[in-house]
Amino acid sequence: MKNIVIIGAGASGMMCAIEAAKNNINAHLTILEHNMSAGRKILTTGNGRCNLTNMNMDIKCYRSHDMDRLEELLSLLSPDTVINCFNSMGMLCTSKNGYIYPYSNQASTVNDILIKTCSKLGIDFVFDSHVLDIIKHDDGFIVTTSEGYKDEQGNRAKKRAEYSADAVVIACGGKAYPKLGSDGSGYGLAGKLGIKVIDIVPALTGLKCKEKIYNLGAGVRTSAHIKLYVDHELMAEDKGELQLTEYGISGIPVFQVSRYASYGIADGCKVHCVIDYMPEYSKELLELMIVEGLKTGEPIYQVLCGMLNQKLVKMLLSYVRVSEDATLEDIDNENLTDIISAIKEYYTVIVGTNDYDQAQVCAGGIKLSEVDNNFQVKNIPGLYIIGELLDVDGICGGYNLHFAWLSGITAGRSI
Repeated sequence: MKNIVIIGAGASGMMCAIEAAKNNINAHLTILEHNMSAGRKILTTGNGRCNLTNMNMDIKCYRSHDMDRLEELLSLLSPDTVINCFNSMGMLCTSKNGYIYPYSNQASTVNDILIKTCSKLGIDFVFDSHVLDIIKHDDGFIVTTSEGYKDEQGNRAKKRAEYSADAVVIACGGKAYPKLGSDGSGYGLAGKLGIKVIDIVPALTGLKCKEKIYNLGAGVRTSAHIKLYVDHELMAEDKGELQLTEYGISGIPVFQVSRYASYGIADGCKVHCVIDYMPEYSKELLELMIVEGLKTGEPIYQVLCGMLNQKLVKMLLSYVRVSEDATLEDIDNENLTDIISAIKEYYTVIVGTNDYDQAQVCAGGIKLSEVDNNFQVKNIPGLYIIGELLDVDGICGGYNLHFAWLSGITAGRSI
């Protein structure tokens, strides 16, 4: 009987195990998981609703240091195949403008169906299992672990264990959300085997800003268009609901550009953002509206509060050093230009990003050139690497989970 060991009971790991079990009636599958339960990270995705995949599967929605290789891998499996896989397990999906969710709108449904299917297929879970080493030999692999167990007194203790395997899948996730078990140990396991790893940085996370006025706007959510520059070169831009925080800026449009800030800062470059807080209005129309408002005798604060969130108005007026009580008589052309620029071209210096504990994914990881189209390591037959460990990160919208399913299904079918 063939022994298959999968390291990690997350999205890619469980999906890989299911596909391998379906296609290997003479195989015994074991999933080693260092948490005490499976799929903890799945439960947090999509704000608890789990955005499974996206029908708009465009290469522009992904990032990697090898985009040509990534495009080749993305062509292996469509969103429809992911949906069909879940349908075959007994879970209905629904589309919301191309964003695919479980019909229940509960991430727990996705996790439960994966665990239930693993159980039906006779796949074994070993929890509290920390993989220490993977040794390749002529007949396969030896996977060494440190595992928790209860001693005779009922206390938790640790023991070493070994698993003999014909095939091993490393699916233990990156470093994002360490409180959910993502400790980056997979990079170390790969490194011991001579597999090349590109520097890891946080992605899909908030940005820390230099200016000390964000406390005035903390908590504000507003429509905005953000552009991110590294050494004055435009690297990325996005529109959506931006959130102001005590430390700087957050929200989906910020997340979408954050990986470029992470790498820019890591490389010692200057990073800044330009934010348009009223992207639907031109500078000329905005100027006209402000002047017309001031002509009524209202102070600038009241005029702007008819357009923007009150806390954001306070922050922007502080930014340009214009009094909230200033009226038409007090505001000269320079003041007016500064106010309009603050709204349409707000300049903020980025000094850091949130750490892995607040990042949804990592950027960087194992080079895509290290694996073939089955996600098998090219120079180590029988060893597979899938999911977030690879140098692939997608924008928000189900793209990272799609790659987890894609790599898990493809590797599982190959095994």
